[in-house]
Amino acid sequence: MASGSIASKLAREIGSIVKKAVSSNRGWYGPHMAAASCAIAQRLPLVDHIVEIRDARIPLSSEYELLRIVPPRPPSKRIVVMNKMDLTNPTQIKEWMRYFEQQKCISYGVNSHNKDSVKGLLNFIQAQVRELNKADHRFSDAITVMLVGIPNVGKSALANSLHQIGRISAAEKGKLKHALVSPQPGETKDISSLKIGSHPNIYLLDTPGILPPTIHDAERCSKLALTGAIRDSLIGLKDLAQYFLAILNLSDQYKNWAKLSTNWGKVSILEHKGEHSSSSKLEMRQRRQYLMDHTQDFMVHDVRRALFDVISSFDGNLECEDDMVKLIEAQFVALREAFHVQEEMDQNVQDKVAVKLLNLCRTGRLGHYTLDQVPVTHCDCLTSSSDSRRLGILPTRRLCEKFNDCRPARLVTSLGISPDKLLSERSTVLTSLSVLLYSTTLPFITTNISSKKLPLEVLLKEQQKGEGHRIELLKSKSR
Repeated sequence: MASGSIASKLAREIGSIVKKAVSSNRGWYGPHMAAASCAIAQRLPLVDHIVEIRDARIPLSSEYELLRIVPPRPPSKRIVVMNKMDLTNPTQIKEWMRYFEQQKCISYGVNSHNKDSVKGLLNFIQAQVRELNKADHRFSDAITVMLVGIPNVGKSALANSLHQIGRISAAEKGKLKHALVSPQPGETKDISSLKIGSHPNIYLLDTPGILPPTIHDAERCSKLALTGAIRDSLIGLKDLAQYFLAILNLSDQYKNWAKLSTNWGKVSILEHKGEHSSSSKLEMRQRRQYLMDHTQDFMVHDVRRALFDVISSFDGNLECEDDMVKLIEAQFVALREAFHVQEEMDQNVQDKVAVKLLNLCRTGRLGHYTLDQVPVTHCDCLTSSSDSRRLGILPTRRLCEKFNDCRPARLVTSLGISPDKLLSERSTVLTSLSVLLYSTTLPFITTNISSKKLPLEVLLKEQQKGEGHRIELLKSKSR
Protein backbone atom coordinates (compact mmCIF):
# COMPACT_ATOMS: atom_id res chain seq x y z
CA MET A 1 0.00 0.00 0.00
CA ALA A 2 1.16 3.55 -0.57
CA SER A 3 2.60 5.73 2.11
CA GLY A 4 -0.89 6.36 3.39
CA SER A 5 -0.32 9.31 5.72
CA ILE A 6 -3.84 10.59 4.97
CA ALA A 7 -5.33 7.13 5.54
CA SER A 8 -3.40 6.89 8.81
CA LYS A 9 -4.79 10.25 9.91
CA LEU A 10 -8.34 9.13 9.14
CA ALA A 11 -7.63 5.87 10.97
CA ARG A 12 -6.47 7.73 14.07
CA GLU A 13 -9.57 9.92 13.99
CA ILE A 14 -11.83 6.86 13.79
CA GLY A 15 -9.82 5.19 16.54
CA SER A 16 -10.34 8.24 18.74
CA ILE A 17 -14.10 8.00 18.14
CA VAL A 18 -14.06 4.34 19.17
CA LYS A 19 -11.98 5.01 22.29
CA LYS A 20 -14.30 7.87 23.26
CA ALA A 21 -17.29 5.54 22.92
CA VAL A 22 -15.55 2.96 25.12
CA SER A 23 -14.76 5.56 27.79
CA SER A 24 -18.45 6.53 27.88
CA ASN A 25 -19.44 2.89 28.58
CA ARG A 26 -20.74 2.30 25.05
CA GLY A 27 -17.96 -0.13 24.18
CA TRP A 28 -17.91 -3.78 23.24
CA TYR A 29 -16.79 -5.35 26.53
CA GLY A 30 -20.17 -5.96 28.12
CA PRO A 31 -21.30 -8.59 30.66
CA HIS A 32 -21.61 -11.31 27.99
CA MET A 33 -18.03 -10.81 26.80
CA ALA A 34 -16.69 -10.67 30.37
CA ALA A 35 -18.48 -13.91 31.26
CA ALA A 36 -17.27 -15.55 28.04
CA SER A 37 -13.68 -14.50 28.84
CA CYS A 38 -13.86 -16.30 32.19
CA ALA A 39 -15.47 -19.41 30.68
CA ILE A 40 -12.87 -19.64 27.91
CA ALA A 41 -9.96 -19.04 30.30
CA GLN A 42 -11.17 -21.88 32.54
CA ARG A 43 -11.29 -24.32 29.62
CA LEU A 44 -8.04 -23.32 27.90
CA PRO A 45 -5.81 -25.50 30.13
CA LEU A 46 -8.07 -28.50 29.48
CA VAL A 47 -8.16 -28.63 25.67
CA ASP A 48 -5.71 -30.49 23.42
CA HIS A 49 -5.53 -28.02 20.53
CA ILE A 50 -6.20 -24.31 20.26
CA VAL A 51 -7.11 -22.98 16.83
CA GLU A 52 -6.86 -19.20 16.83
CA ILE A 53 -8.87 -17.70 13.97
CA ARG A 54 -7.59 -14.39 12.62
CA ASP A 55 -8.85 -12.15 9.85
CA ALA A 56 -6.39 -12.53 6.96
CA ARG A 57 -6.86 -8.84 6.12
CA ILE A 58 -5.48 -7.89 9.55
CA PRO A 59 -3.30 -10.82 10.72
CA LEU A 60 -1.69 -8.77 13.49
CA SER A 61 -4.55 -6.53 14.58
CA SER A 62 -6.90 -9.52 14.92
CA GLU A 63 -4.65 -11.30 17.42
CA TYR A 64 -6.55 -13.00 20.26
CA GLU A 65 -4.93 -11.33 23.24
CA LEU A 66 -6.45 -13.60 25.89
CA LEU A 67 -3.90 -16.25 24.84
CA ARG A 68 -1.18 -13.87 26.02
CA ILE A 69 -2.74 -13.90 29.48
CA VAL A 70 -3.67 -17.59 29.66
CA PRO A 71 -1.17 -19.47 27.46
CA PRO A 72 -1.99 -23.04 26.36
CA ARG A 73 -0.79 -25.83 28.65
CA PRO A 74 1.82 -28.15 27.09
CA PRO A 75 1.64 -30.43 25.18
CA SER A 76 -1.42 -28.75 23.63
CA LYS A 77 -0.73 -27.07 20.32
CA ARG A 78 -1.71 -23.67 19.01
CA ILE A 79 -2.56 -23.18 15.35
CA VAL A 80 -3.04 -19.74 13.83
CA VAL A 81 -5.63 -19.95 11.05
CA MET A 82 -6.06 -16.92 8.82
CA ASN A 83 -9.65 -16.93 7.57
CA LYS A 84 -11.15 -14.87 4.72
CA MET A 85 -8.18 -15.54 2.46
CA ASP A 86 -10.43 -14.72 -0.50
CA LEU A 87 -10.60 -11.08 0.67
CA THR A 88 -6.87 -10.43 0.95
CA ASN A 89 -3.96 -9.39 -1.23
CA PRO A 90 -2.42 -12.76 -2.30
CA THR A 91 1.14 -11.42 -2.43
CA GLN A 92 1.04 -9.91 1.04
CA ILE A 93 -0.60 -12.94 2.61
CA LYS A 94 2.29 -15.09 1.37
CA GLU A 95 4.62 -12.76 3.24
CA TRP A 96 2.53 -13.27 6.38
CA MET A 97 2.73 -17.06 6.01
CA ARG A 98 6.51 -16.81 5.75
CA TYR A 99 6.54 -14.53 8.79
CA PHE A 100 4.66 -17.05 10.95
CA GLU A 101 6.95 -19.82 9.71
CA GLN A 102 10.01 -17.77 10.73
CA GLN A 103 8.51 -17.36 14.20
CA LYS A 104 8.07 -21.17 14.38
CA CYS A 105 4.30 -20.77 14.65
CA ILE A 106 1.96 -23.27 13.02
CA SER A 107 -0.25 -21.35 10.59
CA TYR A 108 -2.79 -22.09 7.89
CA GLY A 109 -4.88 -20.03 5.46
CA VAL A 110 -8.52 -20.83 4.74
CA ASN A 111 -11.71 -19.56 3.14
CA SER A 112 -14.58 -20.79 5.31
CA HIS A 113 -17.04 -20.52 2.39
CA ASN A 114 -15.00 -22.79 0.11
CA LYS A 115 -15.59 -26.51 0.64
CA ASP A 116 -12.19 -27.63 -0.66
CA SER A 117 -10.41 -25.03 1.47
CA VAL A 118 -12.24 -26.15 4.63
CA LYS A 119 -11.55 -29.80 3.82
CA GLY A 120 -7.86 -28.94 3.56
CA LEU A 121 -7.99 -27.33 7.01
CA LEU A 122 -9.76 -30.37 8.45
CA ASN A 123 -7.05 -32.67 7.05
CA PHE A 124 -4.42 -30.32 8.49
CA ILE A 125 -6.02 -30.43 11.97
CA GLN A 126 -6.31 -34.23 11.80
CA ALA A 127 -2.62 -34.45 10.88
CA GLN A 128 -1.78 -32.32 13.93
CA VAL A 129 -3.94 -34.62 16.07
CA ARG A 130 -2.10 -37.72 14.84
CA GLU A 131 1.21 -36.03 15.62
CA LEU A 132 -0.03 -35.24 19.13
CA ASN A 133 -1.12 -38.86 19.62
CA LYS A 134 2.35 -40.08 18.71
CA ALA A 135 3.89 -37.77 21.28
CA ASP A 136 1.39 -38.57 24.05
CA HIS A 137 -0.93 -41.60 23.86
CA ARG A 138 -3.24 -40.14 26.52
CA PHE A 139 -5.05 -38.32 23.72
CA SER A 140 -5.95 -41.43 21.69
CA ASP A 141 -9.63 -41.65 22.77
CA ALA A 142 -10.94 -38.14 22.13
CA ILE A 143 -9.41 -34.83 21.13
CA THR A 144 -10.81 -31.42 21.98
CA VAL A 145 -10.07 -28.46 19.73
CA MET A 146 -11.03 -24.97 20.90
CA LEU A 147 -11.79 -22.36 18.26
CA VAL A 148 -10.97 -18.87 19.56
CA GLY A 149 -10.72 -15.40 18.06
CA ILE A 150 -12.00 -11.85 18.09
CA PRO A 151 -15.58 -11.12 16.95
CA ASN A 152 -16.60 -11.56 13.32
CA VAL A 153 -13.55 -13.43 12.02
CA GLY A 154 -15.73 -16.32 10.85
CA LYS A 155 -15.35 -18.80 13.71
CA SER A 156 -18.93 -20.06 13.68
CA ALA A 157 -19.11 -20.32 9.88
CA LEU A 158 -15.86 -22.29 9.92
CA ALA A 159 -17.10 -24.49 12.78
CA ASN A 160 -20.28 -25.35 10.85
CA SER A 161 -18.31 -26.20 7.70
CA LEU A 162 -15.82 -28.37 9.61
CA HIS A 163 -18.69 -30.15 11.37
CA GLN A 164 -20.55 -30.84 8.12
CA ILE A 165 -17.50 -32.03 6.18
CA GLY A 166 -16.17 -34.02 9.14
CA ARG A 167 -19.45 -35.88 9.61
CA ILE A 168 -19.71 -36.69 5.90
CA SER A 169 -16.11 -37.92 5.78
CA ALA A 170 -16.73 -40.20 8.77
CA ALA A 171 -20.01 -41.45 7.22
CA GLU A 172 -21.85 -40.64 10.44
CA LYS A 173 -25.62 -40.36 10.64
CA GLY A 174 -27.76 -38.08 12.73
CA LYS A 175 -28.87 -34.49 12.80
CA LEU A 176 -26.24 -31.88 12.07
CA LYS A 177 -25.71 -29.19 14.68
CA HIS A 178 -25.28 -25.55 13.72
CA ALA A 179 -23.46 -22.68 15.39
CA LEU A 180 -25.11 -19.27 15.07
CA VAL A 181 -23.67 -17.26 12.16
CA SER A 182 -24.22 -13.52 11.76
CA PRO A 183 -22.53 -10.65 9.91
CA GLN A 184 -22.80 -8.61 13.11
CA PRO A 185 -20.02 -9.00 15.71
CA GLY A 186 -20.75 -10.51 19.12
CA GLU A 187 -23.74 -12.68 18.18
CA THR A 188 -22.25 -15.93 19.56
CA LYS A 189 -22.93 -15.89 23.31
CA ASP A 190 -22.17 -19.45 24.46
CA ILE A 191 -19.57 -22.18 23.94
CA SER A 192 -20.93 -24.98 21.74
CA SER A 193 -19.47 -28.41 20.90
CA LEU A 194 -19.42 -29.88 17.39
CA LYS A 195 -17.97 -33.21 16.31
CA ILE A 196 -15.62 -32.91 13.33
CA GLY A 197 -13.92 -36.32 13.17
CA SER A 198 -13.83 -39.97 14.23
CA HIS A 199 -11.06 -42.48 15.05
CA PRO A 200 -10.12 -40.66 17.17
CA ASN A 201 -13.17 -38.59 17.97
CA ILE A 202 -12.44 -34.90 17.52
CA TYR A 203 -14.70 -32.33 19.14
CA LEU A 204 -14.60 -28.66 18.22
CA LEU A 205 -15.52 -26.00 20.79
CA ASP A 206 -16.88 -22.88 19.10
CA THR A 207 -16.48 -19.86 21.39
CA PRO A 208 -17.77 -16.26 21.48
CA GLY A 209 -15.52 -13.60 19.99
CA ILE A 210 -13.50 -11.71 22.59
CA LEU A 211 -11.81 -8.31 22.39
CA PRO A 212 -9.75 -6.81 25.22
CA PRO A 213 -11.62 -4.29 27.40
CA THR A 214 -9.59 -1.45 25.93
CA ILE A 215 -7.50 -1.06 22.78
CA HIS A 216 -4.87 1.64 23.05
CA ASP A 217 -3.82 1.84 19.41
CA ALA A 218 -6.15 4.06 17.37
CA GLU A 219 -5.18 2.63 13.98
CA ARG A 220 -5.83 -0.89 15.21
CA CYS A 221 -9.32 0.21 16.32
CA SER A 222 -9.96 1.54 12.82
CA LYS A 223 -8.85 -1.67 11.12
CA LEU A 224 -11.05 -3.73 13.43
CA ALA A 225 -13.98 -1.42 12.69
CA LEU A 226 -13.45 -1.49 8.93
CA THR A 227 -13.36 -5.30 8.85
CA GLY A 228 -16.48 -5.54 11.03
CA ALA A 229 -15.00 -6.72 14.34
CA ILE A 230 -16.36 -3.61 16.09
CA ARG A 231 -20.01 -2.59 15.72
CA ASP A 232 -20.69 0.16 13.20
CA SER A 233 -22.91 1.88 15.76
CA LEU A 234 -19.79 2.95 17.66
CA ILE A 235 -18.44 4.85 14.65
CA GLY A 236 -19.95 7.23 12.13
CA LEU A 237 -20.67 5.33 8.91
CA LYS A 238 -19.43 8.19 6.74
CA ASP A 239 -16.12 8.36 8.63
CA LEU A 240 -15.56 4.64 8.14
CA ALA A 241 -16.45 4.85 4.44
CA GLN A 242 -14.03 7.77 4.00
CA TYR A 243 -11.29 5.65 5.59
CA PHE A 244 -11.90 2.87 3.07
CA LEU A 245 -11.94 5.31 0.15
CA ALA A 246 -8.59 6.71 1.29
CA ILE A 247 -7.16 3.17 1.30
CA LEU A 248 -8.62 2.51 -2.15
CA ASN A 249 -7.30 5.81 -3.55
CA LEU A 250 -3.78 5.09 -2.30
CA SER A 251 -3.75 1.59 -3.81
CA ASP A 252 -3.60 0.39 -7.41
CA GLN A 253 -6.81 -1.61 -7.10
CA TYR A 254 -8.92 0.84 -9.11
CA LYS A 255 -6.66 0.34 -12.16
CA ASN A 256 -8.15 -3.14 -12.57
CA TRP A 257 -11.46 -1.49 -13.47
CA ALA A 258 -10.12 0.57 -16.39
CA LYS A 259 -11.64 -1.65 -19.10
CA LEU A 260 -15.13 -1.76 -17.62
CA SER A 261 -17.79 -0.59 -20.06
CA THR A 262 -19.53 2.65 -19.18
CA ASN A 263 -22.86 1.35 -20.52
CA TRP A 264 -23.03 -2.28 -19.36
CA GLY A 265 -24.85 -1.60 -16.10
CA LYS A 266 -27.32 0.82 -17.71
CA VAL A 267 -28.06 -1.63 -20.53
CA SER A 268 -28.71 -4.40 -17.99
CA ILE A 269 -31.22 -2.20 -16.19
CA LEU A 270 -33.05 -1.25 -19.41
CA GLU A 271 -33.21 -4.89 -20.52
CA HIS A 272 -34.58 -5.92 -17.17
CA LYS A 273 -37.22 -3.18 -17.33
CA GLY A 274 -38.21 -4.05 -20.88
CA GLU A 275 -38.56 -7.79 -20.34
CA HIS A 276 -41.70 -7.34 -18.27
CA SER A 277 -43.75 -4.49 -19.67
CA SER A 278 -46.93 -6.01 -18.28
CA SER A 279 -46.52 -7.60 -14.87
CA SER A 280 -48.34 -7.99 -11.60
CA LYS A 281 -47.78 -5.58 -8.71
CA LEU A 282 -45.75 -8.25 -6.89
CA GLU A 283 -43.45 -8.71 -9.87
CA MET A 284 -43.08 -4.95 -10.22
CA ARG A 285 -42.13 -4.67 -6.55
CA GLN A 286 -39.62 -7.50 -6.86
CA ARG A 287 -38.14 -5.86 -9.94
CA ARG A 288 -37.71 -2.54 -8.12
CA GLN A 289 -36.00 -4.34 -5.25
CA TYR A 290 -33.69 -6.04 -7.72
CA LEU A 291 -32.77 -2.74 -9.35
CA MET A 292 -31.97 -1.23 -5.92
CA ASP A 293 -29.94 -4.23 -4.71
CA HIS A 294 -26.35 -2.96 -4.52
CA THR A 295 -24.96 -6.52 -4.46
CA GLN A 296 -26.16 -7.28 -8.01
CA ASP A 297 -23.38 -7.56 -10.58
CA PHE A 298 -24.62 -4.69 -12.72
CA MET A 299 -24.70 -2.38 -9.67
CA VAL A 300 -21.20 -3.40 -8.56
CA HIS A 301 -20.03 -2.79 -12.13
CA ASP A 302 -21.40 0.77 -12.04
CA VAL A 303 -19.82 1.43 -8.64
CA ARG A 304 -16.41 0.26 -9.81
CA ARG A 305 -16.67 2.30 -12.98
CA ALA A 306 -17.75 5.41 -11.06
CA LEU A 307 -14.82 5.10 -8.66
CA PHE A 308 -12.36 4.56 -11.51
CA ASP A 309 -13.63 7.57 -13.45
CA VAL A 310 -13.34 9.90 -10.45
CA ILE A 311 -9.86 8.71 -9.39
CA SER A 312 -8.38 8.61 -12.90
CA SER A 313 -9.62 12.12 -13.72
CA PHE A 314 -8.29 13.55 -10.45
CA ASP A 315 -5.25 15.78 -10.96
CA GLY A 316 -4.53 16.66 -7.32
CA ASN A 317 -1.90 15.35 -4.91
CA LEU A 318 -3.08 12.32 -2.95
CA GLU A 319 -0.51 13.06 -0.26
CA CYS A 320 -2.19 16.42 0.35
CA GLU A 321 -4.98 16.19 2.91
CA ASP A 322 -7.14 18.88 1.29
CA ASP A 323 -6.87 17.22 -2.12
CA MET A 324 -7.73 13.80 -0.69
CA VAL A 325 -10.81 15.26 1.02
CA LYS A 326 -11.95 16.82 -2.28
CA LEU A 327 -11.48 13.49 -4.07
CA ILE A 328 -13.49 11.59 -1.45
CA GLU A 329 -16.29 14.17 -1.63
CA ALA A 330 -16.40 13.76 -5.42
CA GLN A 331 -16.52 9.98 -4.99
CA PHE A 332 -19.51 10.24 -2.63
CA VAL A 333 -21.38 12.25 -5.27
CA ALA A 334 -20.59 9.67 -7.97
CA LEU A 335 -21.50 6.77 -5.66
CA ARG A 336 -24.89 8.28 -4.85
CA GLU A 337 -25.76 8.05 -8.54
CA ALA A 338 -24.21 4.59 -8.97
CA PHE A 339 -26.16 3.23 -5.98
CA HIS A 340 -29.36 4.98 -7.16
CA VAL A 341 -29.78 6.66 -3.77
CA GLN A 342 -32.58 9.21 -3.87
CA GLU A 343 -31.65 12.70 -2.71
CA GLU A 344 -33.02 13.44 0.75
CA MET A 345 -31.47 15.06 3.79
CA ASP A 346 -27.73 15.34 3.14
CA GLN A 347 -26.52 13.24 6.09
CA ASN A 348 -29.12 10.55 5.42
CA VAL A 349 -27.97 10.22 1.80
CA GLN A 350 -24.33 9.94 2.81
CA ASP A 351 -25.10 7.28 5.43
CA LYS A 352 -27.04 5.23 2.86
CA VAL A 353 -24.12 5.45 0.44
CA ALA A 354 -21.68 4.55 3.24
CA VAL A 355 -23.66 1.44 4.28
CA LYS A 356 -23.70 0.08 0.72
CA LEU A 357 -20.05 0.94 0.15
CA LEU A 358 -18.89 -0.74 3.38
CA ASN A 359 -20.87 -3.86 2.53
CA LEU A 360 -19.14 -4.17 -0.85
CA CYS A 361 -15.78 -3.46 0.80
CA ARG A 362 -16.22 -6.16 3.45
CA THR A 363 -17.32 -8.78 0.93
CA GLY A 364 -14.37 -8.17 -1.38
CA ARG A 365 -16.40 -6.72 -4.27
CA LEU A 366 -14.21 -3.59 -4.36
CA GLY A 367 -10.80 -5.19 -4.15
CA HIS A 368 -8.67 -7.34 -1.90
CA TYR A 369 -6.61 -5.64 0.78
CA THR A 370 -4.22 -6.63 3.55
CA LEU A 371 -4.27 -3.73 6.01
CA ASP A 372 -1.51 -4.95 8.36
CA GLN A 373 2.10 -4.81 7.25
CA VAL A 374 4.44 -7.70 8.10
CA PRO A 375 6.65 -6.68 11.08
CA VAL A 376 10.28 -6.06 10.22
CA THR A 377 11.67 -7.02 13.63
CA HIS A 378 11.78 -10.54 15.04
CA CYS A 379 9.43 -11.52 17.84
CA ASP A 380 9.28 -14.03 20.70
CA CYS A 381 6.16 -15.86 19.46
CA LEU A 382 3.50 -14.20 17.35
CA THR A 383 4.02 -10.48 17.82
CA SER A 384 7.26 -8.56 18.25
CA SER A 385 7.92 -6.31 21.23
CA SER A 386 7.80 -3.31 18.93
CA ASP A 387 4.38 -4.44 17.70
CA SER A 388 3.29 -4.86 21.31
CA ARG A 389 4.18 -1.25 21.99
CA ARG A 390 2.42 -0.19 18.79
CA LEU A 391 -0.72 -2.08 19.75
CA GLY A 392 -0.61 -0.93 23.36
CA ILE A 393 -0.15 -4.49 24.66
CA LEU A 394 1.74 -5.28 27.84
CA PRO A 395 3.61 -8.62 27.45
CA THR A 396 2.00 -10.11 30.56
CA ARG A 397 2.60 -13.67 29.42
CA ARG A 398 5.81 -13.77 31.47
CA LEU A 399 3.85 -12.60 34.51
CA CYS A 400 1.43 -15.50 34.24
CA GLU A 401 3.58 -18.47 33.19
CA LYS A 402 6.89 -18.12 35.12
CA PHE A 403 6.15 -19.26 38.65
CA ASN A 404 9.72 -18.75 39.88
CA ASP A 405 9.55 -15.06 38.98
CA CYS A 406 9.34 -12.79 42.02
CA ARG A 407 6.55 -10.66 40.50
CA PRO A 408 3.80 -13.31 40.35
CA ALA A 409 5.01 -14.70 43.66
CA ARG A 410 4.44 -11.33 45.33
CA LEU A 411 1.14 -10.94 43.55
CA VAL A 412 -0.08 -14.37 44.66
CA THR A 413 1.03 -13.64 48.23
CA SER A 414 -0.84 -10.33 48.21
CA LEU A 415 -3.99 -12.21 47.19
CA GLY A 416 -3.67 -14.62 50.12
CA ILE A 417 -2.88 -17.74 48.09
CA SER A 418 -0.58 -20.16 49.93
CA PRO A 419 2.55 -21.59 48.23
CA ASP A 420 1.19 -25.14 48.70
CA LYS A 421 -2.03 -24.16 46.97
CA LEU A 422 -0.08 -22.58 44.15
CA LEU A 423 2.00 -25.72 43.59
CA SER A 424 -0.87 -28.20 43.85
CA GLU A 425 -3.46 -26.30 41.84
CA ARG A 426 -1.41 -23.76 39.98
CA SER A 427 -3.45 -24.12 36.78
CA THR A 428 -6.68 -23.07 38.51
CA VAL A 429 -4.98 -20.28 40.43
CA LEU A 430 -3.21 -19.06 37.30
CA THR A 431 -6.44 -19.00 35.31
CA SER A 432 -8.29 -16.97 37.96
CA LEU A 433 -5.35 -14.62 38.37
CA SER A 434 -5.02 -14.16 34.61
CA VAL A 435 -8.69 -13.33 34.09
CA LEU A 436 -8.52 -10.80 36.93
CA LEU A 437 -5.52 -9.13 35.32
CA TYR A 438 -7.13 -9.20 31.88
CA SER A 439 -10.48 -7.74 32.86
CA THR A 440 -9.55 -5.17 35.51
CA THR A 441 -5.88 -4.61 36.21
CA LEU A 442 -4.25 -4.90 32.79
CA PRO A 443 -5.21 -1.47 31.39
CA PHE A 444 -4.06 0.17 34.64
CA ILE A 445 -0.75 -1.72 34.64
CA THR A 446 -0.15 -1.09 30.93
CA THR A 447 -0.53 2.66 31.32
CA ASN A 448 1.78 2.96 34.32
CA ILE A 449 4.44 0.32 33.73
CA SER A 450 5.11 1.59 30.21
CA SER A 451 6.19 4.91 31.72
CA LYS A 452 7.98 3.17 34.65
CA LYS A 453 6.17 5.28 37.22
CA LEU A 454 5.67 2.66 39.93
CA PRO A 455 6.75 -0.93 40.74
CA LEU A 456 4.28 -3.66 39.84
CA GLU A 457 3.27 -4.62 43.38
CA VAL A 458 2.43 -1.00 44.22
CA LEU A 459 0.33 -0.70 41.08
CA LEU A 460 -1.56 -3.85 41.93
CA LYS A 461 -2.32 -2.68 45.46
CA GLU A 462 -3.57 0.64 44.10
CA GLN A 463 -5.77 -1.13 41.59
CA GLN A 464 -7.07 -3.55 44.22
CA LYS A 465 -8.45 -0.68 46.30
CA GLY A 466 -11.14 -0.20 43.69
CA GLU A 467 -11.57 -3.92 42.99
CA GLY A 468 -11.91 -5.33 46.50
CA HIS A 469 -14.94 -7.45 45.72
CA ARG A 470 -13.11 -9.12 42.81
CA ILE A 471 -10.09 -9.85 44.99
CA GLU A 472 -12.24 -11.41 47.71
CA LEU A 473 -13.99 -13.54 45.10
CA LEU A 474 -10.65 -14.75 43.79
CA LYS A 475 -9.47 -15.59 47.32
CA SER A 476 -12.60 -17.60 48.09
CA LYS A 477 -12.29 -19.59 44.87
CA SER A 478 -8.63 -20.40 45.42
CA ARG A 479 -8.97 -21.71 48.98
